[in-house]
Order: sequence, then C-alpha cells, then structure tokens
Amino acid sequence: TLSVSGNYRTVNFKNTDFRPADIYYWSDEETGNHAYITYSDSWDWAGDGHLDWRHSFANGALQSEFTAGGAFYSSSYYSNRVGAQQMSTALFEHYNLGAGTQRIRPESDQYDYSLWSVYARTTQTLLGRYSLTAGIRRDSCPRFEDETLKSGIFPFAAAKWTVSGESWMAATRDIIKELDLHASY
Repeated sequence: TLSVSGNYRTVNFKNTDFRPADIYYWSDEETGNHAYITYSDSWDWAGDGHLDWRHSFANGALQSEFTAGGAFYSSSYYSNRVGAQQMSTALFEHYNLGAGTQRIRPESDQYDYSLWSVYARTTQTLLGRYSLTAGIRRDSCPRFEDETLKSGIFPFAAAKWTVSGESWMAATRDIIKELDLHASY
C-alpha cells in the first residue's frame, strides 16, 4: 500500500497602523503621532509518503509487516516594517510616511527552516502473541550550524508478548481482556 500526502500554505500580510498624537494612551508629547506599515510573506509546505507491505507465512503463523517512507517540512518567512513619527499632519495617516519629520528605524526579519526524514521498520508477529519490531530513522535539519547536529540516525527495537493470548490464561479472560508485556529500546 502506498500512501502519499502533502500540503502547501502561503500567507501575504499587510498591516497599517496610525496613532494620533492627541490620544495619550497611544502616543506621547515627545514623539507625537506614529505611522507604520508592515509587510510579511510566509509559506509552508510538507509532504509524507510511505510504502507498507504485509504478508503471512506458514499458514498465518507468522505475520510480517514492512514500512519504508520519508517526510519533509519546509517553511520560509520574511517581513519588513517602516514608520515615521511627528507627522506634520494627521490627514494622510500611514499613506504618506514622508510627512513625518522623524523616521523610525526600519525593521526586517527572515528565516528558512526545513526538516527531512527517512525511515524503515519491520514488525514480525508469531502466533499472534510474540512480536518483534525494529527500525531506523534519519532526520536532517540544515538549520543547525554545528555539522554534528545537522542530522541524526535513530535506531529502535521493541518486543511484545501478549500474555492474555496464552492458553493457560483462558480461565481469566472474563477478568483480564488483554495483558501485554512490552520492552523497547
């Protein structure tokens, strides 16, 4: 079975702000009125795909599952803000920042982020009661400056015994519906 999913999102944002000098809460006598314009753009996209294979062997005594796949996430953001204060007139509000006698220091921000992963795992179940799972995953994130942190490999293993499936537990099935013991690393 092959499963693939993904999404994409983009946001374009513009915010305008005008604060008149005669409203004390928003302004003060030193700086007078304020006008700002802020623009930002961001986008995100992500995807995931995995291939699953299941098969039974020995007349169903052994159930095998194999999964291999990958996933990614990527995001980018950019913004800038310009402004002026002590506007000569409040008539133009934020539409004419040139009417301000004092410029407000412009601000900008930008970042890019991504995460990539590939993985594989298998589960083998014998007689419906004894299961072993093993797998490995590799994650990469180029955002980290330290080369040793940019990617990592993460192996894992797990075992499960379904105790309630044993014949000697048959007398307790009215009381204990399912009892499993797990161990993992």
